[in-house]
Amino acid sequence: MITKQTQGILKSLLPINKSFVVSYPKMTITDEYRSLPGLIDLSHFEEEFKEFGIYDGGNFLDALGLIEDAEITIKDNIMHIKGPNETSEFCVSDPSVLEDSVANEKVITSTEAIASILEFEFNEGIIKKIKKASGVFKTLDALYLVKENGKVFLKIGSKNNFKSSENSYSVGIEPTLDEAGDLELAIPLENILKLPETDYTMMVKYNTERDAYRIVMKNEVYTFILSLMK
Repeated sequence: MITKQTQGILKSLLPINKSFVVSYPKMTITDEYRSLPGLIDLSHFEEEFKEFGIYDGGNFLDALGLIEDAEITIKDNIMHIKGPNETSEFCVSDPSVLEDSVANEKVITSTEAIASILEFEFNEGIIKKIKKASGVFKTLDALYLVKENGKVFLKIGSKNNFKSSENSYSVGIEPTLDEAGDLELAIPLENILKLPETDYTMMVKYNTERDAYRIVMKNEVYTFILSLMK
């Protein structure tokens, strides 16, 4: 229970929310504005366990790190961490008190089910470059996904001044699926900066009934829905 791999995943979620409900086989999370819902598949690393809540994820992970190769059990909202010669106890939370940190799984899966009109690899290297560029150009607040004259690119810019001659960073994209016309979608840059640094497929969905775009980031473990700026 709570393997090293799972601990690494939980650590990667701390920029999104320091509080979370850990459940098997999948858990959900969202940020305080509910603008970055995520679905995380823990079944690759864990066996079945009873869900529990954590109010301060950083403190929880530090507690787990006190004892190497520990046996972990939970009883009456107390996590018992036991090693060969060491023991520790950590109070976990009732999941019902952490509802604000939990996303709606049905919304995530139904959004993912919408047909894609554009897909491409959004890898760890791109994420790191975007994060680095955001540190250089500190006033920029949006990541634009643009298709124009048949070319697709990502650009960091400002929501109010995208067409101006401001500082910027852009990178060209080679789609793996392209059924989209020209488009320009603005994603809050702060949400990109919160994402775990790993490889994703970015999928642009178009809901014809609502005439609305949605962006899904997905790999074997993580699925995130990115909100768009108006």
